[in-house]
Amino acid sequence: MKQIFKAIIICALCTFNLIASAEEPAATPATQTPATTAPKPFQNIYKPNSLPGPKVNIPGTNGQAGQSATQEQVNQYISQKVLPRIAIRLTSFITIAAFLGLLYSGFLYLTALEQTDNYQKAKSVAVYSIVGLIVAFMAYSIVQLVFSFPLID
Repeated sequence: MKQIFKAIIICALCTFNLIASAEEPAATPATQTPATTAPKPFQNIYKPNSLPGPKVNIPGTNGQAGQSATQEQVNQYISQKVLPRIAIRLTSFITIAAFLGLLYSGFLYLTALEQTDNYQKAKSVAVYSIVGLIVAFMAYSIVQLVFSFPLID
């Protein structure tokens, strides 16, 4: 489990590092002015509408340069589509885990017979499952509430 957690952390750090390095402008001396602007990478690659994400890299016509999505469009797509989907998927995963925890606690309760330690374990598993479910739904509602407010730039 620790190895999986370490791998996830390393992947996240590498991703953030790549994103941060891509956003940093290239340093140019103050005396030197660029004669032409460098084309953005992957400028003329077509992205079909069936793929997720903002409409980027719209190909140019008749020799004109294509258009890329602005940072505002990317931020809007992330805040309005990606993050709510992640919240829904995490909530559904936690709901399934809580349901499985309740099933497990029910099994422990039914098989406890006269053993008080199994009864106490079943009771604690049930309580933790219900608390986890309540926390998951509260987190989901907070995320939806935050994304429903318009943000002022």
